[in-house]
Amino acid sequence: MKKSKNISLGLLSFPSTKTGITPLSNMVEILLEVVGELHLVSGNESCHKFQEDDRLGLYCTHHHSSSFVLKRVWNYFYLQLSMALYVLRLRKVDFWIFFIGGDTLLLPMLMARLTGKKVILLFAGSSIQTLVHRQDKFAGMARRVSHLNCSLSSAIILYFKSLITEWGLEKYEDKILIQPRHFIDTENFKPENELSKREYLGYVGRLSREKGVMNLIKALPLMDKKVKFLICGEGPLKKEIEEYLQVNGLNNQVELTGWINHHDLPDYLNKMKLLVVPSYTEGFPNIILEALACGTPVAATTAGAIGEIIEDHENGFILKNNHPSTIAGFVEEFLDYGNLDKIVENGYHTVAGFDYNKIVVNWDDLLFRFYEKDV
Repeated sequence: MKKSKNISLGLLSFPSTKTGITPLSNMVEILLEVVGELHLVSGNESCHKFQEDDRLGLYCTHHHSSSFVLKRVWNYFYLQLSMALYVLRLRKVDFWIFFIGGDTLLLPMLMARLTGKKVILLFAGSSIQTLVHRQDKFAGMARRVSHLNCSLSSAIILYFKSLITEWGLEKYEDKILIQPRHFIDTENFKPENELSKREYLGYVGRLSREKGVMNLIKALPLMDKKVKFLICGEGPLKKEIEEYLQVNGLNNQVELTGWINHHDLPDYLNKMKLLVVPSYTEGFPNIILEALACGTPVAATTAGAIGEIIEDHENGFILKNNHPSTIAGFVEEFLDYGNLDKIVENGYHTVAGFDYNKIVVNWDDLLFRFYEKDV
């Protein structure tokens, strides 16, 4: 029996782009397993994803990005005001979890606390580090808001302990709980193609600066060996990547797939002999576990909690940094690597630790304890 079945829970998440749908969907799936009622306040892609699911209440806001400073400020204020009004309206909610981008949503936090509700900040990633690596002019202001929200929160949930220092959250350590939410559907994510028959190396993710994807693209001309790459995703760097490939005569080496539906992702991972994750900042990207489940070795930086899961030359490879020359040198070494069977096998064992039923039980226990005021 689920201990948290009588809880009415609110989940607030910044309106999702396509890249945010998978972590949000997984979080919703877990929470629906353990609580009696779930009320999701989000928007954009989320509205379309969940609108026909009668197991939860869905409250849609809309966020429009803009490069104009005043319009951007107004859009963000309007978004927060809309979310705060939903928090006020949903008085029956026992407590709130603020998820993707939640640490920068001050008005909803203030409304929740003023109406006597406890709030858990669940960090999917570092909003601050993302803005810093994008060289965003609002990074400093967002940092101050994030720290204020951390102070106002009742608890903070991180996926792994190393993220405390990675994201500069040491001063809140007394309210931090460690609880992963990652799980893998091994019925869909599984090896379908022998590694020796795979043609591509690949990248899957948002085409943006904090992901380091431009470093990967710039590594291609530095490689003596010609390799084929699949670059899967969308984002603000798409045009810059297309121009770089054109100018450097790399169009025959690189296929830009655009956005891939999550259901089709195993097919693409099974075309790859290596997945490269050259990020500057991360929480813990689910794509790493999905690749390992498909028998695809991973080479990644230690951004976020990646270093807690990937052990160099054991179940994957750690990049010393994400400089183009480092990536190029590693790829050429990888193409001559002679013991990939061991890496792949250890990768399967890693994925086995992210069992769905175990994750559900752990979240049920955590939410029940929080509801009972034990944490």
